[in-house]
This record gives sequence, C-alpha cells and structure tokens, in this order.
Amino acid sequence: MKKVFLVLAIITAAATTVNAQKSSDKLAISFGVDLGSTTGDVNKVSPFVVGADIQGEYGLSDKFGVMASVGFDAWLSKGTGESIKFIPVLVGARYFFNSKIYAAYKAGYSIGISKTILKTTIDGAFTNVFGAGYKPSPRSDVYLYYKMLSKAGADVFGKGVTFSSIGLRFAYTLNGN
Repeated sequence: MKKVFLVLAIITAAATTVNAQKSSDKLAISFGVDLGSTTGDVNKVSPFVVGADIQGEYGLSDKFGVMASVGFDAWLSKGTGESIKFIPVLVGARYFFNSKIYAAYKAGYSIGISKTILKTTIDGAFTNVFGAGYKPSPRSDVYLYYKMLSKAGADVFGKGVTFSSIGLRFAYTLNGN
C-alpha cells in the first residue's frame, strides 16, 4: 500500500512539474519575512514571533490560486532563555477580490525544533493561518494574518497547547506578473 502512495505521489509531482513548465506564468515563487505579536497563553513566555518562508502558488484562474509553503518560525523568549522554534509546512488557497486585495487560508503541520519548552516536549503542532493581503505591485505582497498552532495532549499551561499570533508577512515574488 505504501508503494502505491509513493508511485501516486511521484506521478502527481511529475505532472505538476510538466504543467508548471508549460505555464510558468501561472506559477509564482515568493520569499517572505514574518513579524508578529503573540496572543493568548503563549504570550506568558513569548511576546513576539519572527520567521521567514518560501511559498509557491499556482494560479488556477485570475482570482484563485493554490499555495504550498515551508518556513521557519521563532517564538522569542520572554526571559526564560527558551525560544520556541518550528518549521511550518503548509498548503492553502488564495482568492483575489480584485487585482490587489485578497483573502487566504493555509493549513498544515509545524515541526517542532525546540524539543522542550517549560519542561514539556513539543514535537510539532497542527497549524492554521488565515488573513487578508494587499499586492501593491506584481512583485510585492503584504499579508495580515492570524496564525494558530494547536497541540492536543501537551501540557504547558495545564491544558492542550495553542500558540497563536497576529502578524504581517512582507514578501517579494520572483516571477510576479
């Protein structure tokens, strides 16, 4: 069964690559820097989060695209000496209301790099990101978002752990049209 999934994944990747090569104007790659302020319980140990990512987006139409991204987030310490670090791997979609304003949603899993925080193991967390953005030019992008990482069963604050933040992503698109 694992071999069937592996073969399907390879075929899908190959088909996507061939399609992207035929219509490279529909595939956009961007690099972003994230700056955010933490909310909720995590604010007790981390006031700010910073990060960076690379994102690919395939335009299905002028108004709708699908995205995939991988990045690095550091939830900075508030004096404990323990910054919380994750590698978010996300997929999602973006809808443009006009040529400059859009709404987006991404979901996935953030792999924990900091194996412990406050003596609790955090190996990763399910992640949701949603918000709205503005593209002042084809190569620049500003995205206001709410990010939430949830880990059921981990006990940092006497309950399951939720890391949340409100932030801005500033991005540069390599092949903006």
